[in-house]
Amino acid sequence: FSNIRKNVKILLQSGKNQAFVDSYNMLIALDTVFSTFLQSSPFYQGLCYGKDSRMMFYRGNLGVNGLYTKFPEFGALPEYNHVITKIMYLAESRFEQWSELMKKRGIFINPRRLYGSIYDVNWSPVKVNPIGTFELRGMDMNRFELLVSCGVLMRYVLESIQKRDIAIAVDEMAIKEPFRVEGDKVYLPPFNYMNSILQKNSAMKGMDDRQVRDYCNGFLKFVSTLLPPDRKKFLRPFHKMVSSKKTVSDE
Repeated sequence: FSNIRKNVKILLQSGKNQAFVDSYNMLIALDTVFSTFLQSSPFYQGLCYGKDSRMMFYRGNLGVNGLYTKFPEFGALPEYNHVITKIMYLAESRFEQWSELMKKRGIFINPRRLYGSIYDVNWSPVKVNPIGTFELRGMDMNRFELLVSCGVLMRYVLESIQKRDIAIAVDEMAIKEPFRVEGDKVYLPPFNYMNSILQKNSAMKGMDDRQVRDYCNGFLKFVSTLLPPDRKKFLRPFHKMVSSKKTVSDE
């Protein structure tokens, strides 16, 4: 934990804390995009529950009783956070809560020794890990072509934020115009819209849902402006999904 505090202090002193927060919030907004593009199977234990049954049963609160339904702070999509120190203290609070839950169930071990870091006690789709970088964990296993394409697109988005070419803003206008760009600002929809509508519709309906499809298409239009010409080929498989309304799960 002391290493994380040190890293955060360095970020604050370097003026890069806003880029860190903007990257974190952008990844939360991108969860629906990449979870949809990389959904690979509608089946869970032999039954079909939705286009991404794994997501439904893992996160909880998506139409079924999932692994983290009763403990959303450990496995559900996190909310936007606009202060870097709060991200750090939420991790500390989560770790303390996990320690208490273990004690209540008669598990008397040293959680800090077991997990190594308070940042490891987090299985949500977007997390900060112990070395101070991000993990986007909502995607399912998929074809190599799609995994690589996803990584390339993500790289150029985060690189643009780190260079401060773009900044993040949250506004209701992004419900109808997702990832709208005005000057150096990119607009993301409110968290409640993503959490209660887009996330659920993505898991259950995938590309069949017009709002999810428009959201994914809005992202492709946005990211295409960031890609150099020789990287635009990585958009092709996702353009195909939007136009055909089919993911690997549909196939």
